[in-house]
Amino acid sequence: MFMSFPGIGARQARRFVYFLLNADGDFLDAFTAALREARTRMRRCGDCQRYFETNGAETPLLCDGCRNPHTDRGVLMIVEKDADVGVVERSGQYHGSYFVLHDIIPPAEPDKKIGVPVLSLLQQKIRRANEAGILKEIIIALSANPQGDLATMELVKTLGSIGKNGNFKISILGRGLSTGTELEYSDEDTLKHALENRK
Repeated sequence: MFMSFPGIGARQARRFVYFLLNADGDFLDAFTAALREARTRMRRCGDCQRYFETNGAETPLLCDGCRNPHTDRGVLMIVEKDADVGVVERSGQYHGSYFVLHDIIPPAEPDKKIGVPVLSLLQQKIRRANEAGILKEIIIALSANPQGDLATMELVKTLGSIGKNGNFKISILGRGLSTGTELEYSDEDTLKHALENRK
């Protein structure tokens, strides 16, 4: 099961299993309780799809970023996962809104790069902003690896058709990011240059 976690190989998975087998009952109880609480308190934002902590309410809610009146709604950055949002925010170079894809499909399925449900949500968000006349730019900020490149090409093609009926442009992060680099592991200076040199 641990091998299904992103970035976890067989050796690390075995270490996790042996650790849990040797853990005492109190630790295991606390561990499982923390997982249950996370499932109860964490929700995806109804607008950007980012996970955030709630009071456990079931109704659709917005994260702090989407409720923030100082967020620049004219710029939308599309990222792969929640960790990427944190990296971008720490760079201090971006003050716009986000959309988190979550489910880029692996290269093993070459005809599919992004899941249909999440792509539909993204298109709806962009159409609303476009119709309101507030959207100026979409920044595609996916990891600089083959999987991210395939998804970027699909997004440019799919979202470009919406852009023909609007006043926004589509940008891709500049190659301050090395090929094969995941956005999550980029340092702030590298990300700053990538944002400044987007094309």
